Amino acid sequence: MKLFRILLKPKGIIKDIPSSDTIFGAICWGIYIIYGEKRLTEILNNFDGSDKKFIPSSAFPLLKSENRFIHCLPKPIIPDLKIEEMEEIAKKLKSTIIQKAEVKIEEENSLQYSKRYVISQYKSFNKVKYFSESLFTRLIKGEKLNQFYQEYLEEKSKIIQNDILLTSEEFNQIPRKKILELRISVRNKIDRLSFATVPGGEVYYEREIYFDCEIFYLYFFLLTEDINFFIPIFRWLSDTGIGGDRTVGRGHYDILEKEIKEFSLPNVNNSNIFISLSKYLPADNEIDWQSEKNYYQLIPCQPRLDTMFFKGGEFIKKRITYLKEGSILQATQKKEYYGRLYPSAKFQNYTIYQCGFTIPVFIKMEEL
Repeated sequence: MKLFRILLKPKGIIKDIPSSDTIFGAICWGIYIIYGEKRLTEILNNFDGSDKKFIPSSAFPLLKSENRFIHCLPKPIIPDLKIEEMEEIAKKLKSTIIQKAEVKIEEENSLQYSKRYVISQYKSFNKVKYFSESLFTRLIKGEKLNQFYQEYLEEKSKIIQNDILLTSEEFNQIPRKKILELRISVRNKIDRLSFATVPGGEVYYEREIYFDCEIFYLYFFLLTEDINFFIPIFRWLSDTGIGGDRTVGRGHYDILEKEIKEFSLPNVNNSNIFISLSKYLPADNEIDWQSEKNYYQLIPCQPRLDTMFFKGGEFIKKRITYLKEGSILQATQKKEYYGRLYPSAKFQNYTIYQCGFTIPVFIKMEEL
């Protein structure tokens, strides 16, 4: 299969950055609407054998700089730096840190001050969710996390919006540094059966993402044998939106056809250890669970049915525990994609599936 980058240009406020299961569900509804229920059923019932199968990643930030797009990828879930590693960094950068100090530091106290500074700054660095593609590539080829932290302290890399680590060169190419803002909105509760406000006019509060539409984009990867099959679906999704609260104007994007391009992910060819780019449900015997090189985070989910299409009945699917994007896992064998479809609900005569497939990026693990 070939890997394609699909660019999403937000039209307005979004509720969340779409995850791989949300994107998979949106594409499935597109197949249903455009090609018919029979075609969708054929694909889902024989997914691995279908020539129309598709594996999406989750969506990630895409920053428009002065002359190019900067792709961001999930920060791998790897162990935090040890105190010994931070102390080593403190020794290397002692003179630089003391020069930056706003008060005079006596020589006998300089190393202790440097250590405290290095440890105190680690919290903001550790909160980063995404690396720019250039930094991500260096990491998967074996550079240690302490090297990235040292460069951050030396201001060779910088954090934008508390979430994204960029090189200083990339950071300086971003015209405005405030590219998004989280706000709390007040919403009226809706009765899901009558689709009217509940008696008493109860309200609730919800987080929403506001952003600079000229700089902040999103993108996701799609692994498929036939990208042309999905072009009409992307046009339809440009009209209907992706994710929750579409009927109140959230989650609407322009999916730019001219920007759908083949993409090559950085990989280490001789490795079967990979970083997951999607929310992942491992299939049987895919992962060596005895390996000490597995680092992952569990995400408990309680998905809901899409009420734009399903009316009446239960709205909640079975509880699912995913492995988060950025998880590092040792596979039993190297494959193009991993994971499985999970039958998460029954509705009338339909089986509702939850996507657990992931696109892997193979990495060199020995040095991490």
